[in-house]
Amino acid sequence: MEKFSTWRDKASGEHPFLPLKKPSDVPIILIVPYFILRIFCLPLFFILLFLLYPITWIIPPLHFVMRILVRIILFVSGFHTIKDNWVRTTSRQKGNAKPIFPSSIIISNHLSYLDSLVFYFWSNCLVAHSCPSSRSTEKYSGVLYEPIRYVFHQCPAASSSSIKGYSLEDLSNQATAKGRPLLIFPEETTANGTVLLKSWNHNCLSSIPPSVSVHVSGLIYSWGGFPVSHTVGSKILHFLKLCCQSPGQNITINFLSSDEVDSSNREEWGARTWAKVGTLVKTPLAQFLTALDKEKFLDMWNNYSVKKTN
Repeated sequence: MEKFSTWRDKASGEHPFLPLKKPSDVPIILIVPYFILRIFCLPLFFILLFLLYPITWIIPPLHFVMRILVRIILFVSGFHTIKDNWVRTTSRQKGNAKPIFPSSIIISNHLSYLDSLVFYFWSNCLVAHSCPSSRSTEKYSGVLYEPIRYVFHQCPAASSSSIKGYSLEDLSNQATAKGRPLLIFPEETTANGTVLLKSWNHNCLSSIPPSVSVHVSGLIYSWGGFPVSHTVGSKILHFLKLCCQSPGQNITINFLSSDEVDSSNREEWGARTWAKVGTLVKTPLAQFLTALDKEKFLDMWNNYSVKKTN
C-alpha cells in the first residue's frame, strides 16, 4: 500500500501501522470444538467481568476475582502461558529481579488493547495516559484509567483540550493511595510491533521522581493465525478473529535487570530507557514516528475506507 508510504519509518523502512499478514503455514482453526467452546464461554466471562467492575469501587478485594477472570479470558483466547524474564542488555546473563511494589511505575511498549489486561493480571496496576494538550509542552499531564476501561479507550484528538490532566507524580500518588502500581505506555498508541514508536515527549519518563521504583519492560506475543496487534478497524471483530487463532500461544514480559535501571540523571534517562525497551522486544526504535503520526494515518485510512465502501 504505497498510498500510506508517508508513515514508513525512514530508518528501517518498516510500516508500524498497517495490519500484519497472518502466517501462511499456520491454520486459523486447529480444533473446531475448542473454537466453539471459546465463542460460548467468552461472553459469559465478559458479562461477569463487567458486573463485578463497578462493585470493585466499593469492595477493592474483588480485584483478585477480576484478575482471575481476566486470566481466563486470555487463556480462552489462546494465550495459555504468561511468563516473565529479567534481561540484561549488556550481556546474556540473567538479570536481577525486583518485586513490583504498590508504589512502583511500570514502563512498557504498546502492541495491543490486551496489554493493559496482561499487566492487570500480573500486577493489579492502573494505567496512565497523557492528555493531548500536554504533547506540545514540557510538562507531562495525564489521566488515570482502570485497565479494563482502558481496553475500550479511544485516544482523543490532539486538538482536544477539554480533559483535565495531572502530573506524573500526582498520578503515581493516586495509584499508590489505592495500593496499586502505575503503568505507562510512552508510545501512547499501538503499533504492529515492527518498530518501537518514538515517545512524543520523553518528559513522561524523565519527570518520574527519583525516589519511585521503576520497572522497564517489553511485551512479546507469539501468535498463530492472526496477529495480536490492533492498529485499525473494529476491536470486536479483531478479538473474534483472535479467538480463532491456534491454541497454545504465549505472552512474554521481558523486564530490564534492576541494576540497569539507572535513575541518577533524569534528563537523559528517558531517551536511554526507551532505547533499552527496543532491545527488550528486539525491534528497532523509529526515528520520526510518534502517536501524532498515527492520528494522521488513521484519518487517511478512515477516509480511504469510507470511499472504498461507497
